Amino acid sequence: MPRREWPLHFKCAHAGCDESTTFRYDTKRDLQHSYELRHYGGGRWKCLRHDKPDRVLSENNRQTCAELIVEQKQYGKYFGSSGLISGPGFLAYAEDLPVGTKLIVTAQIELPPTAERPLVGCAAARDGECTHSQCPQVRDNEPRKSGRHCPIDNWGEDD
Repeated sequence: MPRREWPLHFKCAHAGCDESTTFRYDTKRDLQHSYELRHYGGGRWKCLRHDKPDRVLSENNRQTCAELIVEQKQYGKYFGSSGLISGPGFLAYAEDLPVGTKLIVTAQIELPPTAERPLVGCAAARDGECTHSQCPQVRDNEPRKSGRHCPIDNWGEDD
């Protein structure tokens, strides 16, 4: 006969987010005394996207970086609490490195080129920043080079 499970379900506390998670326990007592119930109950659980948004790569956050330092502890060398760090394309053993060594891991995304609509007017925001590939300001390194204002500015005086 299969054992009964005691599930604990949480929905992300961020308004409008539909992410959820379920923790499962072997006994009701395990559930009642669980870390998850004490720390995430009452609408406090957040998905990774909202708990640590600076770690989530997106169109607006294209790069993230983490630094870990080799430390000597009484039972060996560690990067914080781990003696081994691995990721796509690398593997680092703390024991193989001198104390104080920094492991700097950077993740960066490159978005594919998109077919932009033809530029018919200034695409910059009020701060003057423009990222349109056909922008003459970006092409000519303006306004840093000469202070020239955007030649296709379509902002009216009362906009």
